[in-house]
Amino acid sequence: ELDAVNYSLARLYRDSKWLSRQSTGTLMPTPREGLVIGLARADFTLASQFAQPILRSDPDDPRANFAVGMKHYLDEQYARAEYHLVRCLKRRPNEPAVLNNLAMAQLKLDKLDDAEANARKALSIIPTSQEIQRTLNSVLAARKAKTDK
Repeated sequence: ELDAVNYSLARLYRDSKWLSRQSTGTLMPTPREGLVIGLARADFTLASQFAQPILRSDPDDPRANFAVGMKHYLDEQYARAEYHLVRCLKRRPNEPAVLNNLAMAQLKLDKLDDAEANARKALSIIPTSQEIQRTLNSVLAARKAKTDK
C-alpha cells in the first residue's frame, strides 16, 4: 500500500530489472546498482552490504540509510534502526514508509511520543493507509497500557 505512492520504489523496480539482466554475467554491480537491486527485492541484508561504501562517502544518503535501518530493524536492533531511519529523513522528510517504519522502531524503544508523532505525520501524507493506521493504533495501545499500570 505504501509502495503504491512511492515513486522512488517504482523507479527501483524498473531499474533492478535492467540491472538484473546486466549483472547475470561476470560483471559485479556497483554499490549503487547493488543497493537498487537489494531494495527492489526487499532484501535488506543484500542492500545494506552495498549501502556501506555509499554511507562512507555520503552519510545522509536516503536509500543507503533506509536499507541499513531496515536491516537493523529486522535484526531487532531498534536503536540502530532509528538512527538510520532518522538520517534517511534528513533529505526526504515526508517519506511515509520511512516515517511509519521509524514509528515502529520507536515503539519498540518505548519512545511513544516520537512514535506517535511520526505515525501521525505519515498518516497525514496518506490518510487512507491501513498500515499506517495500524502502526498508530499500536502506539496508542502501548500508551494506554503504560498509563493503565
